[in-house]
Amino acid sequence: AQAMLGDVQETLDKAKNEPENVEAQMKAGDMYAQIGRFDRALEFYEQANKIKPDDLPLIIKTGNAYFDSQQYETAEKWYLKALGKKEDTNVRTDLGITFLERQNPDIDRAITEFQKALQADPNHLPTIYNLSLAYHRKGNLEESKKYMARLDELNPQGELSERLRKILNQN
Repeated sequence: AQAMLGDVQETLDKAKNEPENVEAQMKAGDMYAQIGRFDRALEFYEQANKIKPDDLPLIIKTGNAYFDSQQYETAEKWYLKALGKKEDTNVRTDLGITFLERQNPDIDRAITEFQKALQADPNHLPTIYNLSLAYHRKGNLEESKKYMARLDELNPQGELSERLRKILNQN
């Protein structure tokens, strides 16, 4: 444990002492993200973005940290920036979730993003899960059940199927 604490301190010191070192900033940000301190992770990711603004993995990590800290509108901006560089089903799905989970949800926009993600990967389980959930929240139970059936077909014993079934059965 003592050695691990020393490694952590060394990483943080390096990031602090080398503000132009992208790798040091990302590593420190990753450490904070791992323990759920997204506010601190974002400080390091933002610093790294100043140095390397076009780094796709860094853009996605920054979006994810905003997402995980429930700052969905800001996460949206980072995800759109990432998608402007390269289409990615996971990022597109996360973008959709930002519309579903924000204070004032935009369920139609979430559905649009999930459908775009499924065009790229029709069997992407997290997208199918979230699309079913979005239709459920919209009150379109027929479409919700259709995607629930698709999820069951692809991965009947999966965690997502189980979780979705519980949500749909609650309401």
